[in-house]
Amino acid sequence: MYHLALKDGLEHVRVYTLNYLEAQKNKKTQETFTPTVRTMAMKDSSHHVRSAALHVLATWKVKDARTEMLHGINDYSYKVASSALRGLSIVAKDTAYSIAKHMLTTNPGGEFRPEIWAVIAEQGKPQDTTVLQDAQYRVAAGNKIALATAASIFMKKTESEDAFKSALRVTDYLANSEAIGSYRGAIGVYMYDAAYYYKDQIKKNNKAQTTKANRRLAIMKPVLENIRDKETDKDNKVEYDLFHKAIYGGN
Repeated sequence: MYHLALKDGLEHVRVYTLNYLEAQKNKKTQETFTPTVRTMAMKDSSHHVRSAALHVLATWKVKDARTEMLHGINDYSYKVASSALRGLSIVAKDTAYSIAKHMLTTNPGGEFRPEIWAVIAEQGKPQDTTVLQDAQYRVAAGNKIALATAASIFMKKTESEDAFKSALRVTDYLANSEAIGSYRGAIGVYMYDAAYYYKDQIKKNNKAQTTKANRRLAIMKPVLENIRDKETDKDNKVEYDLFHKAIYGGN
């Protein structure tokens, strides 16, 4: 049945089928459909289908699909390129990082630029704070949220205290410069997500991790308090209060 659905003339049927297959954890099922999915990732006429096929290959961690992922990065569709880079970051993260750094110089658009930010952020390299800093004054709307997401990832990954502080300053600027409440709230959520991450690190009974987590939570606390106290949107303020109490306790 699924073989027929993957050949259906309607692109949304093919996409739906790929989305269903992506959730399949059975190795035999994955092995059966991998050749077809690889072909679709390269040759399907629909960029939505190519993107969905690349998502499947990434979720299944098909390392042999690097060829399809590398091909997809140069697709005319930013949606496909984004999916390809995400997949490559799973099966070959160092290669994905190098490509992301290069592609950033080509002024990418659409969904590709946020994915590039995320892939670079996942490495947590101190020198890459410049990527976040350069972007913070040039983004608006959804891209502001995407940059905040990348900065949150970076704060979790970097070993450098100075780089951590730089990424925190980026998210602080993004939150304080955003006029739309719903966007501001989304940015705040990603800031608190980083704090939750370090809160969880304390529970792992690793002395070095606990020391670093406590230090970084202390650095974040006044920044988060300032954003919470300045918030004018009632729903955001309620949410921030809940997050803050869960992480820091008290008021």
